[in-house]
Amino acid sequence: MGRKTSDLLSEVNPKLGELYFECLTRNVEMVEKCPELIRQYREKLKTRAQELSRT
Repeated sequence: MGRKTSDLLSEVNPKLGELYFECLTRNVEMVEKCPELIRQYREKLKTRAQELSRT
């Protein structure tokens, strides 16, 4: 579906198709990184909670 939409947009304006495809690529990368980002966020939260409990 993404490729089809990209192709249709490219027919209207090649730059639109290119931009759309770049957005799709970034979205896929974010989904792939999501578990790692959640892990990092939890670690920061844990560290911050420990710092606050010491004060």
